Amino acid sequence: MLHKDDQEEIDRKRRMQQYFDKSGQTNSCLQLVTRLQEAFTLAKDNLQAAQRKQKEQYDLKSDVINYAIGDKIWVFNPSTKPGLSTKLLHNWHGPYVIIDKLSDVNYKIQMCDSKKSEQIVHVNRIKQFVDPDDRPIIDEEDIVPNINPIENSDNKMVKI
Repeated sequence: MLHKDDQEEIDRKRRMQQYFDKSGQTNSCLQLVTRLQEAFTLAKDNLQAAQRKQKEQYDLKSDVINYAIGDKIWVFNPSTKPGLSTKLLHNWHGPYVIIDKLSDVNYKIQMCDSKKSEQIVHVNRIKQFVDPDDRPIIDEEDIVPNINPIENSDNKMVKI
Protein backbone atom coordinates (compact mmCIF):
# COMPACT_ATOMS: atom_id res chain seq x y z
CA MET A 1 0.00 0.00 0.00
CA LEU A 2 1.27 3.44 -0.96
CA HIS A 3 1.72 6.23 1.46
CA LYS A 4 -0.60 9.22 1.05
CA ASP A 5 2.24 11.55 -0.01
CA ASP A 6 3.47 9.02 -2.58
CA GLN A 7 0.00 8.65 -4.08
CA GLU A 8 -0.38 12.44 -4.40
CA GLU A 9 2.98 12.63 -6.14
CA ILE A 10 1.96 9.94 -8.65
CA ASP A 11 -1.35 11.70 -9.33
CA ARG A 12 0.43 15.02 -9.84
CA LYS A 13 2.86 13.45 -12.33
CA ARG A 14 -0.02 11.84 -14.28
CA ARG A 15 -1.83 15.21 -14.50
CA MET A 16 1.37 16.90 -15.68
CA GLN A 17 1.97 14.26 -18.37
CA GLN A 18 -1.40 15.09 -19.90
CA TYR A 19 -0.18 18.62 -20.65
CA PHE A 20 3.29 17.74 -21.88
CA ASP A 21 4.26 16.21 -25.20
CA LYS A 22 7.35 14.13 -25.92
CA SER A 23 9.76 17.08 -25.87
CA GLY A 24 8.72 18.05 -22.36
CA GLN A 25 6.94 21.30 -23.27
CA THR A 26 3.30 21.95 -23.91
CA ASN A 27 2.06 22.78 -27.40
CA SER A 28 0.48 25.95 -26.10
CA CYS A 29 3.74 26.92 -24.43
CA LEU A 30 5.64 26.44 -27.70
CA GLN A 31 3.06 28.48 -29.56
CA LEU A 32 3.28 31.22 -26.96
CA VAL A 33 7.06 31.35 -27.16
CA THR A 34 7.06 31.56 -30.97
CA ARG A 35 4.35 34.24 -30.96
CA LEU A 36 6.31 36.27 -28.40
CA GLN A 37 9.48 35.96 -30.48
CA GLU A 38 7.63 37.10 -33.60
CA ALA A 39 6.09 40.03 -31.71
CA PHE A 40 9.51 41.01 -30.38
CA THR A 41 11.15 41.01 -33.82
CA LEU A 42 8.20 42.91 -35.32
CA ALA A 43 8.37 45.56 -32.58
CA LYS A 44 12.15 45.85 -32.99
CA ASP A 45 11.84 46.30 -36.77
CA ASN A 46 9.09 48.92 -36.38
CA LEU A 47 11.15 50.81 -33.80
CA GLN A 48 14.21 50.87 -36.07
CA ALA A 49 12.10 52.07 -39.02
CA ALA A 50 10.58 54.86 -36.90
CA GLN A 51 14.03 55.91 -35.68
CA ARG A 52 15.35 56.07 -39.26
CA LYS A 53 12.37 58.19 -40.32
CA GLN A 54 12.79 60.57 -37.36
CA LYS A 55 16.51 60.93 -38.12
CA GLU A 56 15.76 61.80 -41.76
CA GLN A 57 13.22 64.44 -40.66
CA TYR A 58 15.66 65.93 -38.14
CA ASP A 59 18.51 66.01 -40.66
CA LEU A 60 16.38 67.95 -43.16
CA LYS A 61 16.11 70.90 -40.77
CA SER A 62 19.47 70.75 -39.03
CA ASP A 63 22.47 72.79 -40.11
CA VAL A 64 26.06 72.07 -39.21
CA ILE A 65 27.48 75.12 -37.44
CA ASN A 66 31.22 75.26 -36.96
CA TYR A 67 32.86 77.58 -34.49
CA ALA A 68 36.58 78.31 -34.43
CA ILE A 69 38.76 78.16 -31.36
CA GLY A 70 38.81 81.62 -29.80
CA ASP A 71 35.29 82.59 -30.94
CA LYS A 72 33.11 84.35 -28.40
CA ILE A 73 29.72 82.74 -27.82
CA TRP A 74 26.57 82.83 -25.74
CA VAL A 75 25.50 79.67 -23.87
CA PHE A 76 21.84 78.78 -23.34
CA ASN A 77 21.25 77.77 -19.71
CA PRO A 78 17.60 78.03 -18.63
CA SER A 79 18.21 77.50 -14.92
CA THR A 80 15.58 78.93 -12.60
CA LYS A 81 15.73 79.59 -8.92
CA PRO A 82 12.73 78.72 -6.77
CA GLY A 83 10.29 81.59 -6.48
CA LEU A 84 11.47 83.45 -9.61
CA SER A 85 9.52 83.84 -12.81
CA THR A 86 11.05 82.17 -15.86
CA LYS A 87 9.74 84.90 -18.17
CA LEU A 88 12.11 87.54 -16.87
CA LEU A 89 15.28 85.47 -16.50
CA HIS A 90 18.25 85.75 -18.83
CA ASN A 91 18.66 82.35 -20.43
CA TRP A 92 21.71 83.21 -22.56
CA HIS A 93 24.86 83.60 -20.48
CA GLY A 94 28.29 84.77 -21.48
CA PRO A 95 30.36 85.71 -23.26
CA TYR A 96 32.34 82.50 -23.28
CA VAL A 97 35.39 81.62 -25.37
CA ILE A 98 35.79 78.34 -27.22
CA ILE A 99 39.05 76.74 -26.13
CA ASP A 100 38.75 73.33 -27.84
CA LYS A 101 36.58 71.46 -30.33
CA LEU A 102 36.02 67.95 -28.98
CA SER A 103 33.81 66.71 -31.82
CA ASP A 104 31.52 68.11 -34.50
CA VAL A 105 28.87 68.89 -31.89
CA ASN A 106 30.76 69.32 -28.59
CA TYR A 107 32.95 72.25 -27.58
CA LYS A 108 35.02 72.98 -24.50
CA ILE A 109 34.44 76.56 -23.35
CA GLN A 110 35.40 78.90 -20.51
CA MET A 111 34.29 82.33 -19.35
CA CYS A 112 36.15 85.26 -20.95
CA ASP A 113 37.08 86.80 -17.63
CA SER A 114 37.83 83.56 -15.75
CA LYS A 115 40.30 80.82 -16.56
CA LYS A 116 38.97 78.48 -13.87
CA SER A 117 35.59 77.32 -15.12
CA GLU A 118 35.74 75.03 -18.13
CA GLN A 119 32.70 73.16 -19.35
CA ILE A 120 31.67 71.06 -22.31
CA VAL A 121 28.56 72.14 -24.20
CA HIS A 122 26.62 70.88 -27.19
CA VAL A 123 26.39 73.04 -30.30
CA ASN A 124 22.59 73.29 -29.87
CA ARG A 125 23.17 75.40 -26.74
CA ILE A 126 25.56 77.87 -28.41
CA LYS A 127 25.09 81.00 -30.49
CA GLN A 128 27.56 83.53 -31.81
CA PHE A 129 28.37 86.48 -29.53
CA VAL A 130 28.26 89.88 -31.20
CA ASP A 131 30.09 92.52 -29.21
CA PRO A 132 27.93 95.65 -28.75
CA ASP A 133 30.96 97.80 -29.61
CA ASP A 134 31.27 96.09 -33.00
CA ARG A 135 27.64 96.63 -34.03
CA PRO A 136 27.09 99.12 -36.84
CA ILE A 137 25.77 102.52 -35.82
CA ILE A 138 22.83 103.84 -37.81
CA ASP A 139 22.95 107.50 -38.75
CA GLU A 140 19.86 109.60 -38.07
CA GLU A 141 19.60 110.34 -41.79
CA ASP A 142 19.09 106.64 -42.54
CA ILE A 143 16.07 106.35 -40.23
CA VAL A 144 12.75 106.53 -42.09
CA PRO A 145 10.18 108.74 -40.30
CA ASN A 146 6.86 107.22 -39.24
CA ILE A 147 4.04 107.81 -41.70
CA ASN A 148 0.98 109.38 -40.04
CA PRO A 149 -2.47 108.13 -41.04
CA ILE A 150 -4.47 110.26 -43.42
CA GLU A 151 -6.89 112.53 -41.63
CA ASN A 152 -10.02 114.12 -43.06
CA SER A 153 -11.31 117.57 -42.22
CA ASP A 154 -13.22 116.26 -39.19
CA ASN A 155 -9.98 114.83 -37.72
CA LYS A 156 -11.37 111.31 -38.00
CA MET A 157 -9.28 108.36 -39.08
CA VAL A 158 -9.90 107.24 -42.63
CA LYS A 159 -9.33 103.73 -43.91
CA ILE A 160 -6.98 103.54 -46.81
